[in-house]
Amino acid sequence: MTVNKSKEHVEILFSLLKQRAHNISHEQMPDFKEHELFVFNHPFREWFLVKSNNVFVGSIYVLDNNCIGINIDINNLNIIKKSINWILSEIKPLPGIKSVRNKNFHININPDNKKMTKLLNDLNAKLIEHTYIIK
Repeated sequence: MTVNKSKEHVEILFSLLKQRAHNISHEQMPDFKEHELFVFNHPFREWFLVKSNNVFVGSIYVLDNNCIGINIDINNLNIIKKSINWILSEIKPLPGIKSVRNKNFHININPDNKKMTKLLNDLNAKLIEHTYIIK
């Protein structure tokens, strides 16, 4: 289901955000108003809520740089795998631009997320870089 600017989607996404075990984009949990502002002005090319057995279990998005973001509890590996495969079958990556955007999709993960590392290896994903933040 495509994310929209409805109060329902903002609340669902906030609830899912509070449950997340691994974060890359923030160190502190935003308050609800900050979260709502983010949802209304998100930078994603595509953003979807993921449902299993009529329960929202996460979200998945695609950025303009062909990055796929996965926010689904790591204990739902089968749903994560299905979501990745769905993105790969339904959305085309944008053309590559040298030194700006790879022509293929890529996924960033927290280095402590060993289950996701294993899943990506099982999907024959190729490790292409390690990213560091310098403060």
